[in-house]
Amino acid sequence: MWSAEGQKPALEYLSAYLMEWSLSIDNIFVFILIFSSFGVKEKYFGRVLLAGIIMAIVFRIIFISVGVALVAKFHWVLYIFGVFLLVTGIKMFTSDDEEAYDPQDSKIYKIIKKFIPMVPHDGEGKYTVIENGKNIILPSSS
Repeated sequence: MWSAEGQKPALEYLSAYLMEWSLSIDNIFVFILIFSSFGVKEKYFGRVLLAGIIMAIVFRIIFISVGVALVAKFHWVLYIFGVFLLVTGIKMFTSDDEEAYDPQDSKIYKIIKKFIPMVPHDGEGKYTVIENGKNIILPSSS
């Protein structure tokens, strides 16, 4: 590429390649954290990862579309997004590392649990089980 296109495109390609590579390493670290937080057994990693990738694609489409529409209509919303990122970053750097994170104690988990019935067991690798005649989602593998 360097000889055919020149120095600038070759360096841009190399920079993009290295950035994508580092992000993929970061994703693996995040997957390990999520799997350990929710107690996912190793034999179910593939199923959980597939569901997570599908949900990530769907939610990215939704959030990017909504974000673009919001920014196009209300430019000032960028400042709100920026403040949110700053506050989140500060919380991450100032958090106590000794404090164990339990996802089932999070606010979002409790809100979702009010609307969607869930149980804290793995259901032998299934995404849902029927208990007491109800279809129940399995969020973790305890």
